[in-house]
Amino acid sequence: VQSSDSQFLALQSRRDGGQYDKLFLIDTSNGQLSTIDEGAATFSIIGWSDHRLVYNVYRDHVEYWQAKRAALKSYSADTKKLTTLVENSGEGDKNNYAYQSIQDTYVVDTTVLYSTTWYSSTASLMNGRTWQIVRVNTDGSGRKVLKEVPQQSNQNTYGGSRMTKPQEIYYNLEQSVYGGDMQHTYLRYASGAV
Repeated sequence: VQSSDSQFLALQSRRDGGQYDKLFLIDTSNGQLSTIDEGAATFSIIGWSDHRLVYNVYRDHVEYWQAKRAALKSYSADTKKLTTLVENSGEGDKNNYAYQSIQDTYVVDTTVLYSTTWYSSTASLMNGRTWQIVRVNTDGSGRKVLKEVPQQSNQNTYGGSRMTKPQEIYYNLEQSVYGGDMQHTYLRYASGAV
């Protein structure tokens, strides 16, 4: 995946061998190859914002209900600085848990938009949890919750999204009480707001 000016390339590969992919940076001005990120994880490249690469990380040896299993990161190709934009939250054990999922990630100019939702094994652990749309600058500053919807202990909440054109994203929030009808809430992100 190349930066918009083609000066940098991001490469996801097992070129060094091993069980897991690594993320590499190639500077096209001099051919220099350097490692961006590595470890017992799965990487998913979202895209570039100027010379910052944005990507998701899913740690393979962290259980799904544990905090920091998933992260959203950015890497500055100019300064070689890695920044964690957000990590998921979680609590409990394999029988009684609640965990947050980071979803629907987009690069919009110099910001990153993502949504979060919670999953739980027990209704009581959903108290106070919310589905959110969040915006953060690619350098990690300026984190702001743009929309927050309470997740009820007796309902399923699912979110989906689609970028219809640059800087415009539509969200579909589906909520249903167990065994009941699905309710849809449609939201639109444009000009920095929902």
